[in-house]
Amino acid sequence: MSKNSKYLIGSLVFFLPFWWSINIFAGKLDSFQILKTEGSLSARMDETLINIKDFREDEAVRKKLESLQIDAPSALVASRNKILLQKNSGEMMPIASLTKLMTALVAYESYNLEEETIISKEALAQDGDSGLNEGDSVSLKYLLNRMLIESSNDSAFALAEAKGERAFVDLMNIYAVDLGLSRTYFVNSTGLDPRYTSLQKNFSTAEDLSVLSEHILKTYPGIFDITKEQDKNTNQLLLEYPGIIGGKTGWTPLAKGCLLVVFQKDGKEYVCIVLGAEDRFGEMRKILDVLK
Repeated sequence: MSKNSKYLIGSLVFFLPFWWSINIFAGKLDSFQILKTEGSLSARMDETLINIKDFREDEAVRKKLESLQIDAPSALVASRNKILLQKNSGEMMPIASLTKLMTALVAYESYNLEEETIISKEALAQDGDSGLNEGDSVSLKYLLNRMLIESSNDSAFALAEAKGERAFVDLMNIYAVDLGLSRTYFVNSTGLDPRYTSLQKNFSTAEDLSVLSEHILKTYPGIFDITKEQDKNTNQLLLEYPGIIGGKTGWTPLAKGCLLVVFQKDGKEYVCIVLGAEDRFGEMRKILDVLK
């Protein structure tokens, strides 16, 4: 046997285990890729089935909601940004104390809520009386709670005043733009009508308020947790419907009755809104009776 032949055979013997290992590894890699692909397909199929189930449930709810006689000028029900009921939901309307949801969002973003502020004469000049006195030193958290539960206007004003009332309201409008609320505008932190009807007022749409609510649910759900506290709460539906996990009431002579409720069933949240209603609670009962 020639020297070159011996060298070739020796090389084959030396590298044979290495090639064998590579083939085994490649085979296992192929199997892993197959399993990974099968797992991915299975996950996508599961997700598709869940989506189909959600779609069917939403359609069933939507058909029931469409049969309702809603007397409020504007109404909307949405779940995960999908509209299930709408009546003039894009119409700009005064929103009264539903304003305070944006006030709460800006407060959460801007303040250390454990800090305190001094109650001013201007704050106490706002409509309503929550028991505050001029010169009181109270925590921003206390003001936030009173604003959301009792719909306290002096608390809302005092919250804004801690930053500078005009600067705070400017921030509210900046947040509205950032969230894509193109038909929303604020002139104060309370939602009160201007003293003269010719002056600009807070306005929004049911659609914009739904987007704002979805954002709060994702970023600061504690805001809605506060609004379901029952002591001195202005929302008389809390005891009637255990599925309510939050919301906000509102009423002024210009805005009429406004009500936003977040209702939860089977792990799904529904944002329900009526604006300009003569009987806001009666209108909302129609909707919640379908969802419960």
